[in-house]
Amino acid sequence: MNAWQAFVDHAGNWMPASQSDGGGTWDTRNRARLDVFERAIRQTGSIEIIGEPTEKRITLRFDCTSVSEFAVSRARAILVESGAENIAFDYYLCGARKERFTDALDASRRLRRLWQISDALLQPPSVVCKASDPDELRRSSDPAIRELACLLDLWDAKAGVLDAEVVPLLRHLDLLDRTLLMERADESRRPVFTFIGEGFTLYGDDWPKYAVGRPVEDQPDPVYGRWAAKTFEVMMASGLPQFEEVAALIRTPKGWPRARQYKCLRLLWHSETGEPVMSSTSMLARDAHVQLVS
Repeated sequence: MNAWQAFVDHAGNWMPASQSDGGGTWDTRNRARLDVFERAIRQTGSIEIIGEPTEKRITLRFDCTSVSEFAVSRARAILVESGAENIAFDYYLCGARKERFTDALDASRRLRRLWQISDALLQPPSVVCKASDPDELRRSSDPAIRELACLLDLWDAKAGVLDAEVVPLLRHLDLLDRTLLMERADESRRPVFTFIGEGFTLYGDDWPKYAVGRPVEDQPDPVYGRWAAKTFEVMMASGLPQFEEVAALIRTPKGWPRARQYKCLRLLWHSETGEPVMSSTSMLARDAHVQLVS
């Protein structure tokens, strides 16, 4: 029995009549193996395997957020055993996706990798904050902190009005690349990004460009995005400057957690037409006095 025929027997795909026992019907032994396999893969694991033996083709359909490790292990074994040369993945992971492979071993490795990514995504990230008096910025001797103090002084001097002079001054203070601006969307009233400094590259170098105009909560890490959107609502309610030390575990678009510690100054401005605008200016800080807790 060759590798492909072994796949046919174990995976439960239709065997040509000329190769089956009993005039084109499954014999009792093969039918039992088919039933056991389908229960293991389709029910326990949420992986659907569709095979076309004559073309050595296999299609796997699954949802990465619900697939089990058991099903992944069984499906990987079937892939390797089959020797298929035309393999398709039709799956869901942060959106519907499709992939094609010509090597069963590569497909097996990729399936394992997808499961690892989805497992990491299902682990909730952590965000821990410690608020401090913004006036502490003015008393600090740290040059980087003093830059934030200059921004606070600018906000005071402008009475919170975000006019045409503010952005050039942010650039002069070397803070523009580390600043986010958020406003309410016209219709949904949800906070959206209206400016993202080029220094925010955790989600990729292009993220500062394509995320402008999108809701603040609509980030590759949705839990961190919802937390960031909540800071906007807090600022809208208080109107007061906020200075926080933050420790966060943030998921990248590929699903891997990245620890970040930073200090952040948030200010509520108003445009010249009176619309509220929140700025969030941050700096990475290894000396932050907060730590992630499990």
